[in-house]
Amino acid sequence: MPHQDGGLRHLLDVVRMLGELALSSTVETLCARAVAAFRRVAADLPFGLIYLFDPDTAVARLAGRWGGEPPARFGAPAVVELAGPIGGSWPLGEVASLARTVLVPDPGTGERALVVPFGGPGAETLEGALVTGIGPQWAVDGDFRAVLQLMAAQLGCALTATRARVAERDRAAALAELREVADAGHALTTSLDTEEIRRAVTDLVLPGHGLWCAVWLVRPDGDTQVNVRAAAEGHNGVLARVFGERGERVRALLGVDDCLSGLRTVTQPIEQDGWPDGWDRGVGRLAVTVPMPARGRVVGAITFGRAEQRVGEIGDLYYLEELARRAALAFDNAAMHAAEQRIALGLQRSLLPRALPEVPEVRLAARYLPGSRGARVGGDWYDTVSLAAGRLGLMIGDVVGHGVQAVARMGQLRTALRSYAVPDRSPAAVLEALDSFLLTGGEARFATCLYAVFQVRTGLLHVANAGHLSPLLLVPGEQPRFVHAGTGVPLGGASRLVPDGTAFFTRRLRMPPRSALVLYTDGVVEGRGETLESGPARLRAALRGEFSSAEEICDRALGAMELGETGRDDATLLVMQRT
Repeated sequence: MPHQDGGLRHLLDVVRMLGELALSSTVETLCARAVAAFRRVAADLPFGLIYLFDPDTAVARLAGRWGGEPPARFGAPAVVELAGPIGGSWPLGEVASLARTVLVPDPGTGERALVVPFGGPGAETLEGALVTGIGPQWAVDGDFRAVLQLMAAQLGCALTATRARVAERDRAAALAELREVADAGHALTTSLDTEEIRRAVTDLVLPGHGLWCAVWLVRPDGDTQVNVRAAAEGHNGVLARVFGERGERVRALLGVDDCLSGLRTVTQPIEQDGWPDGWDRGVGRLAVTVPMPARGRVVGAITFGRAEQRVGEIGDLYYLEELARRAALAFDNAAMHAAEQRIALGLQRSLLPRALPEVPEVRLAARYLPGSRGARVGGDWYDTVSLAAGRLGLMIGDVVGHGVQAVARMGQLRTALRSYAVPDRSPAAVLEALDSFLLTGGEARFATCLYAVFQVRTGLLHVANAGHLSPLLLVPGEQPRFVHAGTGVPLGGASRLVPDGTAFFTRRLRMPPRSALVLYTDGVVEGRGETLESGPARLRAALRGEFSSAEEICDRALGAMELGETGRDDATLLVMQRT
């Protein structure tokens, strides 16, 4: 029939158009474009329905429709149970189970419809079914069925390609999310300072995951301390005012207590009428508060201010919750580090000299600066000891390691050195005895140490060095120079690698009046990007010129190396000046 032949040509046009749908970005877009194609070139079909099968729930969901109304007996239900009773709706369960086209007549009206399953090429599982009404002018012969089945096959191929592209995009997004979480974990574990971790958290949230971020930390007394920051600088004033002046009310509105007590994520819409005066809706319309549990306790919570009135994608929520978990461990590590730091620093200060001795014709000065926040207390130490025959012993060292254990080893090493120094031994002999002590009974594994003996009356100086930084000799009118006295071998067993009797030796020199000897640890010279090569050279350059006292030398050295009350690492300085 001419009419039917023309209709078949229209249907073939639909087939070609459906083949182009494989470029759709989402399944929803594909179905909408398929419906538009049917409406343009298949208007002769009384009606059409596109159902997609959901194997997880054993239902078919209506994904698109065009044309007129289907027969009232079947209708166009949004959901059809694939295992439902036959006769109540379209036989989609039969089509899905048998994977065959079914002709559906309506005896009451004489109308007919074809239900054609579709899936991807070679697919074992069907994607859905195409339901099309058949007008009285159509003969349901082999050609007609073949064209409709070709249409369904094209739709199935396009759907399969689109699902694969969406899955690949989701996988790429998931990998990006995992990389972002990994980067977040790395950023949070590079510091043991609470303020730096707090800044890292807000940097990881803003602006990609929120308009503002509030970090709530539970203090030892059970109260919480909050710090809030906005992505846009102009909103920080609003946040500071609202959180500062109405902190308790804001905390209650955000559900922070519920989050902390229940260890669950709390989502709260931000209603302008219920919020304190001055709140700007531009700062957000939704708040998500996520708990931070770590090692059996609640560290705090993080609130994310969002522009939309929903949490967002599942991956986005996963990122926020994973960020909170990693931040909790970082904050907990910082708290434990701070406690250890206080203990170690107290122990170290108790082991260092409370006061330097008063020695005729000699001026002494010393400085000890603990590491900055986030750094661990190290094993730096210094000491002086009065010896027989008007001699003065000077010692400085650094035990490898940090924390309480390093400080305890430092105290053991300092006590041992004082014991070995009291008899009339050369500095090299003292270091040899100290090295043997570490090998046989000491707990310290490795340490550096410099020991010098100064004869006050004659100005003679005897120096021996076990792997420590060379001291500086300052002589008025001359350039500062390093006093090298050692092979660079530290204490703790490395001396065995050196031929007998040559690991430690004593160097002898004379200090003229008004000269000074400067002993220091690596924390003095390694700050601000300096190395163990460039740092001492910078210190040497800073100590050129005249000086009036040992105290002035200490201040000049610390100022030149840009060390304040704390350094990046422990910094120790001991200066002896001959008057």
